[in-house]
Amino acid sequence: SGSRPAWLSQKYPEVLRVEANRIRNLHGGRHNHCFTSPIYREKTRIINRKLAERYKNHPSLFMWHISNEYGGECHCELCQDAFREWLKKKYNNDLDKLNHEWWTAFWSHTFTDWSQIESPAPHGEKLVNGHMLDWKRFVTDQTIDFYKNEIAPVRAITPNIPVTTNIMGTYPGLNYWKFASEVDVISWDSYPKWHGEEPDWKLARRVGFTHDINRSIKGGKPFMMIESTPSNTNWSPVAKINRPGVNLLASMQAIAHGSESVMYFQWRKSRGSSEKFHGAVIDHYGKENTRILKRLQVRGKCLVRSVKLSELL
Repeated sequence: SGSRPAWLSQKYPEVLRVEANRIRNLHGGRHNHCFTSPIYREKTRIINRKLAERYKNHPSLFMWHISNEYGGECHCELCQDAFREWLKKKYNNDLDKLNHEWWTAFWSHTFTDWSQIESPAPHGEKLVNGHMLDWKRFVTDQTIDFYKNEIAPVRAITPNIPVTTNIMGTYPGLNYWKFASEVDVISWDSYPKWHGEEPDWKLARRVGFTHDINRSIKGGKPFMMIESTPSNTNWSPVAKINRPGVNLLASMQAIAHGSESVMYFQWRKSRGSSEKFHGAVIDHYGKENTRILKRLQVRGKCLVRSVKLSELL
């Protein structure tokens, strides 16, 4: 659901996200969709139901990975209405209470009707702290509600298959602790920029901290490092291939902090488009006699040994 075909944007323009400046996006990119849109919710629910029906008895089905890196926000009229309804519920339909909590009397910003409230905007209201906080809380709740709409058919058709969605470390746009009760396993995408401007030891400390956060989200339960790169990223100013041994150290660090997996994006490099230079297990070269693949084979053996050792402790 993180992206969609052009025909869907063309046929149903309401699914396109509206930015804080109140301009509706054109088709393209990722996470360019409205979480409130009934049409987009319907289409994603149909896709997930068909996937669950097709693969429910497949012997390789281990877990459902729903969507990808939820993030961003939409400011369309559907979301404005949903925000107002969320506020009415929070403040017991009492506008005076909202005005008091937000302290809107300052600068004469008092609201006299619910319809006057809009989401924060660069060319509108952006300095009322309670307003800003409630909008962020609404975005988290609306994103979770969209996610629950997605997983409903999966839960119904394959009730014994666990569900997760990949989160993004210390991303400030969502309250990940609220996601905890809705996912069976916490999983996150770890893409540290080794050998960059920040000393590696400082970066390793920060990554370890983020691993610990992900373990804490479900009260100390192990998590999954569901995405990492086997070589390099494609979005750094200079996309360096990691020095020998660094990927193994990063993998072992994740395991040591509670990860039950070391998984890679991507398996095979894309032939083109935006991430064609992102690291992959199988390079454009297409053969197995590459430095990266040989390193991964060694890493796999080391991780298997570490798991066997942990079983003895």
